Amino acid sequence: MKRIAVLGSSTPCASGAPPHLAALAPPGIELVPWPLPLSGFPYTPYDRVLVEASHAAAAAEAVASGVDAVYVDTFGDYAIAAMRSLGDVPVIGAGEATLHAATLVARRFSIVTVWPRSMRFIYEDRLAATGLGERCGSIRHLEESPGVMSRLERADADITARIVAACREAIAQDGAEAIAFGCSCMAPVYAAVAAAVAAPVLCCSRTGFAMALAAALGRWSSSPIAYPRVTAERAERLVALTHGAPAAGGDDTCPVCPVTSGA
Repeated sequence: MKRIAVLGSSTPCASGAPPHLAALAPPGIELVPWPLPLSGFPYTPYDRVLVEASHAAAAAEAVASGVDAVYVDTFGDYAIAAMRSLGDVPVIGAGEATLHAATLVARRFSIVTVWPRSMRFIYEDRLAATGLGERCGSIRHLEESPGVMSRLERADADITARIVAACREAIAQDGAEAIAFGCSCMAPVYAAVAAAVAAPVLCCSRTGFAMALAAALGRWSSSPIAYPRVTAERAERLVALTHGAPAAGGDDTCPVCPVTSGA
């Protein structure tokens, strides 16, 4: 049995793994929704610091428990590079995986999301990190209200129609040949949207999870060259801090530049 830890706001531990992910898991794969120690939402780059610290700490706990892969079920891929420094366990993010997958089915793609334009920095960050900015025709924001989550969960016909319209506009006006959903919360309307749009539509939650499955089954590992390993002691300090406990002392001095106190 291989275990995949699932992190992200769409996967609260109390309710178990999302049905659309559980349906994709083959026999021999256990999904482990991992709780985040701190609640928060990346409204701004400042807020994202808290979100990333929470995700990094959760990943450290998951890796220490012996999971075979970590899946970040959010387009923002929060703290994904930090997580890959935890050890050989592969870490897959929904955003990064979906952007790469879009280039396998099309030459040019667009991102369609229910997140507001004020959070465009999340998408620009992912495009820059993957080096795929030139392949992205547009980022279309629906500018939805805070109640959009519940409407998506029940596959509301109006919000589904608006997403379909945004996808069609991206194809007609922006030269998109494929569409990437920009939020894992859009998963419930995926089938309806995909059936109504001429180009391929990639649900970031499903696409990222498919890559996490491949990573677990293929026994991929994170490169220690690209992601220098963090010691268990330093990882435990972050875990302690996010759980509200005093962090054990550590060596915080620069190994290159000596710092002295006093005159």
